[in-house]
Amino acid sequence: SNPIAERVDLFWHGRGEITLDPTQPKGLIRGRRGDLHFAIGGTQPMRTWTEDHTFGPRHTDHVIWTTTQIEGTGLLVSCFAGESITNMPTIKTTKDGSVCVEVDSAKLSFTAGSKHLTLADVSI
Repeated sequence: SNPIAERVDLFWHGRGEITLDPTQPKGLIRGRRGDLHFAIGGTQPMRTWTEDHTFGPRHTDHVIWTTTQIEGTGLLVSCFAGESITNMPTIKTTKDGSVCVEVDSAKLSFTAGSKHLTLADVSI
């Protein structure tokens, strides 16, 4: 928790071609051996885009970049799946600091520690 707003930048990168949904932070990474779907959620507004960085004639690094301003406590979640992600991930917190993340049929429950969240339960 921080009383001063701080910028947070998250990056995911790889060689797979990235297609980003134009209306929400989710999309598809096309790899040589298979596809990977992704979705990003948070407790505060965020912005997500993609970039390509070429490092040589046959090496392009494809990047998913998410940025947000967090004042106080903020949570971000990135979800990756072999199947299409229909619903955007949601994050719910309780007064005791516990956190529940839901995306499609998956539900993950975390308990709050002094500095970290600990995975308590997964249901699908």
